Amino acid sequence: MDTTELDQNLARFYVEARTIKGDEYSRSALLGFRSSIERYLNNNGVTLKLSGNQMFQNSNKILDAKLRINRRAGKNSVQHKPVIVVSDLEKLRTSAFLSMATPAGLLRRTWFYVSLYWCRCGKEGQRDLRRESFKFTHDANGREFAFMARGEATKNGGNSKHCAETRLYSTGADNDAFASLKLYVSKLNPSCMSFYQHPKQGVTNADAVWYEKRPLGINKLGEMMKNISAGAKLSQIYTNHSVRTTGITLLPSTNVPDCHIMFVSGHSTRQNKAQPSGLQLEIVSGTNSDALADQNAKGTQVSTVMGAPLVQSLNLIASKLLTSSNIQETIQVFFSLQNCSDGKN
Repeated sequence: MDTTELDQNLARFYVEARTIKGDEYSRSALLGFRSSIERYLNNNGVTLKLSGNQMFQNSNKILDAKLRINRRAGKNSVQHKPVIVVSDLEKLRTSAFLSMATPAGLLRRTWFYVSLYWCRCGKEGQRDLRRESFKFTHDANGREFAFMARGEATKNGGNSKHCAETRLYSTGADNDAFASLKLYVSKLNPSCMSFYQHPKQGVTNADAVWYEKRPLGINKLGEMMKNISAGAKLSQIYTNHSVRTTGITLLPSTNVPDCHIMFVSGHSTRQNKAQPSGLQLEIVSGTNSDALADQNAKGTQVSTVMGAPLVQSLNLIASKLLTSSNIQETIQVFFSLQNCSDGKN
């Protein structure tokens, strides 16, 4: 196929391309197709640039016209993944479909928590997680937390540093995210290196190994949140990306520095030195834990964030914390105070 024929085929493709449902592709998808074709050609020994190339003037004009038509028709907006609502977070916490008493339930529960706390979306990097990826230790104040020892590259510029720095703190509850992760790791098959393993059938609590000597397939991982949504009878079908979106939006973006949110979520940032402190990482973990805590107990139970030893001495803001029913408002107080204390050091 010469460049003239390729130009004609591209023009036809841009005009006729539709989703499996017959809908128009978004602007980013159409531009992504052109970039992908260009990348494929370059990776296979054909050095070509499709955009801005006079040899592909016809197809580029067709694509530009298609984008203008879609924009005028209002079909150019980005479809953001839905955030998991509070009532569905409660179902996820209590559903038998994510029970810690069964291998399959524990697998689903742990997958959800890892995706939420480490802001991992889709199936990128999930198959690369290993049995030894997570470690458990204590901070300077004796609080136990989990961290990722093996930082896998993410789709966000290959920034793996946030994976190693992110912490999942124990709240002391026997069914929290930390307890789920720790139990899951203890039940993995030592003969399989993968972190996500196929659950066994007919095991008991006394059995040391709950999982088979084979990894969970990449397609299973890609459909995990969809299957959880159906099995736990959530109000809608969520995608894996919704878990990442939820984890990020739980952070109080009004007061937390953007560079810190970007660090935790793994987005690239020019402010490489703006790394969250240990207290801020503890608070981020507490934000997610509060969102997943028993909603009925929140009226009488002290926040998991407030219970941290580093925070217990902050008497000046205690009254604000105890009267606040808003998670973000509580965390904003902490970060405001931390920013002030950082300025004094």
